[in-house]
This record gives sequence, structure tokens and C-alpha cells, in this order.
Amino acid sequence: MYFQPVKKFDSLASTSIRLREMLNADPTLPGGLVICAAGQIDGRGRFDRKWISPAGDCLTFSALLRIDVPAEYLLSLPMVVSVAVTRMLKKLNIDAKLKWPNDVLVNNRKICGILCENVSMKNCTVPAAIIGVGLNVNLSADAAAEISQPATSMLIETSQKYSIDGVLNILLEALDAAVSAWAGEGFVAARQTWLANTDDIGRDVEIHSTGEIFRGTIIGLGRFGQLLVKDAEGVSREILEGDVKVTRQ
Repeated sequence: MYFQPVKKFDSLASTSIRLREMLNADPTLPGGLVICAAGQIDGRGRFDRKWISPAGDCLTFSALLRIDVPAEYLLSLPMVVSVAVTRMLKKLNIDAKLKWPNDVLVNNRKICGILCENVSMKNCTVPAAIIGVGLNVNLSADAAAEISQPATSMLIETSQKYSIDGVLNILLEALDAAVSAWAGEGFVAARQTWLANTDDIGRDVEIHSTGEIFRGTIIGLGRFGQLLVKDAEGVSREILEGDVKVTRQ
């Protein structure tokens, strides 16, 4: 398996920060290293949103990816990771859905956050990226209710507790398969799975992207994972990055 070894910590400010520090100290650090923390107090998601992980309730890890792929592939890396998470949850009979670009939802509530960051290092011949994952495993309903956006967990959805280590092992297997296919084919390797597990297509949305607000209807995904949206005048646009708010189902 590519994603190994796994280094575990009781608590970290952020698994991604720790991995970045290790990479700064040793730019030749090999790909596949996974940093996992039982608790995380300063995790960050997209747009610098906080992701707090109470000890024992969440699976929080960051993995170092060093695979030489075309630059355009990197746009879809977070989507490929979310596909791996969705496959893992479905294997455990949890009906997860995908929301562009990288949210994993169950019953319209967020169960997993993903953040992928490209890392530029001097004297590095192979590009480096850090994959950060925060999955709500044993988070209680009371704790989920305190989160600013609708949230859920594997415990809430199934009424059973899970071994964090067991979930990590299953997820790393799914991630290994998804990333291996992506490295060879790009987003096309995950595109059909994404489309089969999303309710995004056909929804009216408001997208906040690069300082502007764009409204339209989602009509599909591009070959690199871009969101394809058509406005009221019938003009189509490719959205590479943005915050998507559904205005009509």
C-alpha cells in the first residue's frame, strides 16, 4: 500500500501543520507518510474555516502525496479523496453523497471535510501535496449540534461506535485505490463514481468565487473536475474554485 507508515499522536494543533513541518525539515521525505491525531485543536478546512476534532470522536489525518502527475490533475485531487471516503462509508452501509468540490454528506449533513494543499519545496524533483481528512466517526449528536453548519457522524447515522483505527485502515485502502487510478487517468478515473453519488446536477446554486457571485444551474463536471454551470441567459461557465450554496433543489 502507498499510504504508509502511519505515525500516531494523542493531540496535535493540526496534522497538516505537523506534516508540513516535517517536510520543511526534510524535503526528501518520501510520499505515503500519514500523520494521525486522536485530537486536533487547530485544524483548518477550505477558506480557513476551523475544523475542531475532539479526542476519540473523529478520524483526523494528513497524508503526504508525492506522485509526478500533470499539473491539471491536481485540481481534482480533493474530489478523488472524497470519492474514496464515500466508497468507504458505503462499504459500512452509510449512504454518503458528494457535494462539489469535496464535501461528503449524509442526509444533507456534513460528515467529512477534505483539504488538499500543494507544497512547493526547494530541491524537490517530485511535487508534493498534503491530503488532509477530518471524518466524524463517534461524534455525539450533542457535539454535532454545536457545529456552525449541519453536521453528522457515523455514530449518529448508525447508532453504533467504531474503532478509529479500523476506520482508518479501511479508508487508507480505499484512498490507495482511488489515488492509484487518478495518477494514471486523472479525474476521468473517478468521474462516473462522483456523478453516481451526487445530487448536485440540476440544482440552482449561488457560487462565491474569486470575489464575485455567480448564479446558475449545475449541468455537469468538466474533464478535470470543474463545475459546469449555466446562467439564466443560457451562458455556461467553468468554475474552478468557489463556495457553492444551493438556492433550489
